[in-house]
Amino acid sequence: MKLHRNHVRRACQCLVALSFIAIPWINGFDIRIVTGNLLSLEIFGIPFADPLAALQVFFSTWSLSWTVTIGALLSLTLAVIMGPVFCSWICPYGLIADLMQKLPFVKRRNRFSRGWLFKAVVVGIVVVGLGAMAFPPMLNQLSLPGWYTRTMQTLWLSGTIPAGFWLLPAASVLDMAGGGHFWCRYCCPQSLLLQAAGLVLPRRFRVKYDASKCICSEKNPSPCMKSCPYGLDPRERKIHPECTNCGDCVVQCSHFGSALSQGFGSRK
Repeated sequence: MKLHRNHVRRACQCLVALSFIAIPWINGFDIRIVTGNLLSLEIFGIPFADPLAALQVFFSTWSLSWTVTIGALLSLTLAVIMGPVFCSWICPYGLIADLMQKLPFVKRRNRFSRGWLFKAVVVGIVVVGLGAMAFPPMLNQLSLPGWYTRTMQTLWLSGTIPAGFWLLPAASVLDMAGGGHFWCRYCCPQSLLLQAAGLVLPRRFRVKYDASKCICSEKNPSPCMKSCPYGLDPRERKIHPECTNCGDCVVQCSHFGSALSQGFGSRK
């Protein structure tokens, strides 16, 4: 069987999801190669932090530890080079949302294509409010990867399920009703800074389109557009902030002339 990149992506998602079930258990034996959760993580002593969580802490306290600063910058650097790949390759809820899209009664697309703008306005208001009112990092309460990993930690430590866990099934219901990764597009605040960072480099890792190979140019929606979890058109020349470089469009296009590919650089 030929190994497609979507098989590799799915394996990566499953590995991450299973790892955060095992990490609290391994830490219980005082083995601390990897510690933390998807809001703040250390791998072999190298910190990784959610940039939005770090930003909220800074606006709430007007201070930030070097560990969190470095962790947030490392996460943003990955997004600058690769785009918001965290959403499609690492986020445990991304795996759940992808699987939800496989259900026959869930529609794959929604029409509103500027979800990131909507989120930017809401998140901007909240972050400014944090600075003005000295509130704690409230947006962390909407972090589904955060609650997935914190739930595993709480289960191992106390045998209880935190209230935030129930946000996961609630988001799944929204996805079923709205389609097209509804929660990820319109509600998840964590992806916003990663999406913005992905717009910094014009020649970063991206989906590339060669019109001379396209045999679906007259089709709208095209097969590649139908395969996109967010309903984006991969043939557009601009870098769309919501494109997570999942590669599903490239795999689909390989059956229709291989006009799409992934790599560094601008489109031809």
